[in-house]
Amino acid sequence: MESAVELKKAEIKTDEPIKVCFVCTGNTCRSPMAAAVLNHLGKGRFRAVSAGLAVHSARDMSENAKLALKNMGITPPPHISRQLSEADVRENDIIIGMTANHYMIMMQALPEYLSRLEAMSADVGDPYGGTLETYEKCLEKIAQAIKERFAL
Repeated sequence: MESAVELKKAEIKTDEPIKVCFVCTGNTCRSPMAAAVLNHLGKGRFRAVSAGLAVHSARDMSENAKLALKNMGITPPPHISRQLSEADVRENDIIIGMTANHYMIMMQALPEYLSRLEAMSADVGDPYGGTLETYEKCLEKIAQAIKERFAL
């Protein structure tokens, strides 16, 4: 019997970039860093975006998130935080919550899209307000999980 992940992979068309949306809380740290990492490492095979579950106002990516990306050799893309929408879920092949809690919230709010939802292999804690070192450790965890999940 195939696992849910194997079934999700089978549903994706291989002639087009795989569309992935990473989801965290405020969409200023974890999910935009994850999207930047996948777009960088995927070399055109993926089109990653990000969104949040509790975005209160449009904000830029946090400065330490940008610095952590630069220190990893990734140019931070332009970013404005935004709330996850049903259109995001419809238009993306895979929607990945940065924690199991993000996944559970999405599962409850969007049960009809369950086959597209998943969580990172290990919860990625929120570095918001932390030091650059905190962001770099968070980014390393994100990059490792992405490399494993997408065989990069």
